Amino acid sequence: MGKGLGMRTQQQLVEGRPTYRTPEQQVADLQAKIASIEVRTKRREARANPAVKQAIVAVRAIDRGLAGASDTTMKGALLEARTTLAACVAVAGVTLAPTTVSAAPRKRRVRSEQVEEA
Repeated sequence: MGKGLGMRTQQQLVEGRPTYRTPEQQVADLQAKIASIEVRTKRREARANPAVKQAIVAVRAIDRGLAGASDTTMKGALLEARTTLAACVAVAGVTLAPTTVSAAPRKRRVRSEQVEEA
């Protein structure tokens, strides 16, 4: 039902008659679209900077190091370095995905806890 509706939304189909946007709403929507395109262009230009490219490569290498590190001290140092590099890249206008590895090791669940949840 979601595909092939054209300009109609689910709410318009439920109400039975289409609702039309005012010219002010159309202008506001187009201005928002223009702003998002400008932001995307700035990000693309920032990614073209060789220093930013290498910083992104370094952050990805740190992420791989975090995934393989078992020592909490090493993880802490890598997380600190990643945070610093990610902040530098963010200043340039590029957003990075947050790391999925935490500094503290995860505790393993006891077998009885696993059975109770199931």
